[in-house]
Amino acid sequence: MWYNRLSEMRAGGSRFTKFRMSDMFDNKRGSVKSGVTNFTICVIASLIYCLGVNFFILPGGLYSGGFTGIAQLLSLLSVGTPLEPYNIRGVLYFLMNIPIVILGWRVLGGKPM
Repeated sequence: MWYNRLSEMRAGGSRFTKFRMSDMFDNKRGSVKSGVTNFTICVIASLIYCLGVNFFILPGGLYSGGFTGIAQLLSLLSVGTPLEPYNIRGVLYFLMNIPIVILGWRVLGGKPM
């Protein structure tokens, strides 16, 4: 029953205790189809996030959390500067994510997915 599985997980005897995050991204088959599928899912998820930010959060005068919110707040500092007519949120968001990508690359061992 479920309580046996719970006690097994607490005791460390579960098959889930040996899970590593890098196993999720291990492409054992190496097929082009699975790579294209993963890329397509990432693009669709990014488009949904982009639509949510541009059609709901920004017009509503709300601020997101995380790097998106920080980029929104920093873009307010551009008011009254030559950068004011430009939307610099995307550039700021990209620049803030570069160190995170480098850190993730080093933690995962620099292996391509």
